[in-house]
Amino acid sequence: MGRFLRVFTPFIVLLIGVLIFNYKIVDSFFSQQPSNPTTTQITREPIRVDLLTTPLANDDQKSIATAIANATAMPTASPQATSSPTSSPAPTMLPENMVTLSGPPVDSRFPRSVPISFYWYSDRDLTEGESFALVLTNDSEEKSAGSLSEPNMGNAYQINFVPEADGLSAGDYFWMIKIIDQESGSTLGGSETRSITLIDNEN
Repeated sequence: MGRFLRVFTPFIVLLIGVLIFNYKIVDSFFSQQPSNPTTTQITREPIRVDLLTTPLANDDQKSIATAIANATAMPTASPQATSSPTSSPAPTMLPENMVTLSGPPVDSRFPRSVPISFYWYSDRDLTEGESFALVLTNDSEEKSAGSLSEPNMGNAYQINFVPEADGLSAGDYFWMIKIIDQESGSTLGGSETRSITLIDNEN
């Protein structure tokens, strides 16, 4: 019996130690668990952002909020074009805009002995007693070279003029068309002036 105890006693002690160690581990694990576990529920409420009532930091944010608010109300009808009146008073024409010169061009040169054709047109209708007059001027004189009361070339006007026949000498001139009141001789309007040079006949 004594020999049996000497042989198996160490194994028995080791077994008891292992059992005690395992018991402590199990007991420590269960002692750390909460006795009444509860479930924590997190409730999330939706966050509402009101662009119209939330204080804004600066004027730019106010402009953005206003634009977003107004974007919901879009016009359903397209803008109507404003009708223009069927007739309106004709604009008052300045005297220098009453007649438009066509030719000859600026700085033209012509012999005095050959006919020169002068062309112009006008949007102004002449009334009774009015006429267009072709006028040439230089530093010393003004010469009327012809007149017309109605178009003679479609809707335009033309006067042929021979400077030598009307006694004009060689030199630099300006020509223009005037609107003349035949009864009073007063000038009612006219065109721009253009330069022209008359030269003696060249052999």
